Amino acid sequence: MAPLIILILLSWLSLFKEQCDMPTRINVGRSLQFDVFFLLICLVFIAVVGFRDVDIGDDTIRYYEKFEDHSFFSYIDYGEIGSFLLMEVAYLIGNPQLFFIISTAIVIPLYFIAFRDYPTPRESLGWGVMLFLGTTVGLTAIISVQRQALAAAVILYGTKYLIKRRLWKYLVCILLASTFHISALLMVFLYPLTSPKIKYKHIFILGVCCIGLLRVYIAYLTEFFPQYAFYVDFFIDDGHGMKQLIMYLGFFCLFFLTSLKYRHDKAFNVFFKVYLLGMFLLMGFYSLLGVSLSVRLAFFCLSYMFLLIPYCVEIDNLYIRLPVKVMMIILLTGLYFYSMDLAAAIPFKLSVY
Repeated sequence: MAPLIILILLSWLSLFKEQCDMPTRINVGRSLQFDVFFLLICLVFIAVVGFRDVDIGDDTIRYYEKFEDHSFFSYIDYGEIGSFLLMEVAYLIGNPQLFFIISTAIVIPLYFIAFRDYPTPRESLGWGVMLFLGTTVGLTAIISVQRQALAAAVILYGTKYLIKRRLWKYLVCILLASTFHISALLMVFLYPLTSPKIKYKHIFILGVCCIGLLRVYIAYLTEFFPQYAFYVDFFIDDGHGMKQLIMYLGFFCLFFLTSLKYRHDKAFNVFFKVYLLGMFLLMGFYSLLGVSLSVRLAFFCLSYMFLLIPYCVEIDNLYIRLPVKVMMIILLTGLYFYSMDLAAAIPFKLSVY
């Protein structure tokens, strides 16, 4: 239990540091003290997540099995060269846990840099980390879907090129992300979708069309690719589906209300368009596949909620802002322990292979 307490305390401390030390935007004139604190947070998260026990996370044991039978060579067949190389390094050294340590050392800094630098509000790192702890596309996903998390980290880092409209740099990020999980190639469509010329009604129309096409694709997926039948059968609704769906819908409503204030904020519109697409994927596949697999399909897009949450607590009225922040801290702390319990990560055990 101690590792979980340490992580939530660090997120609280991050909020306090940002509130006290940042008179301007967090990515303008950061102090050396805050940079050192940021490094400390990253190192602690890397240590806790990287040295997790084999029983922590849905897919952790499967990576150990692939290490033992050397079956991770199959990643090359899918073009996931990056994942293969990380596993190969761990195999050559003879320590499978090295794969998780190196992966986490890539994922955590990229996630946290995005939390810190991309949203407009100054208190972005602490809120991003708290929501990261409290949702099933955050920490519980990092300890479960390692290769997809690596791809998501690179995609999230490349968001700055969506905001600045740097096509070639964004394509490089997508190609790099696809070496960890081939599904990242689909995120190339985020570039045209996040264009200022694209309105939310266009996202709505596209979302409805994509759901129809992908549902047909899923219907025939297991027939032509039986190796994927495991996912459809194993990740069927686990009993917590409706609770998770309500949670993501609740945050969508919160982000929608926040958009009334930040409708002219370029970064906010990029984040919200991507999250909106993620909600279409989640709701469209929920009845067909259950929540676990639906969240995996929408994983990349739903991760943009970490960049949206700081906007929701930036209320102009001081007497309203403080109670809202306190209630949000309580809510996210509760979600943190709920999501970790849902992932069977309580107690959170550490080990050295």
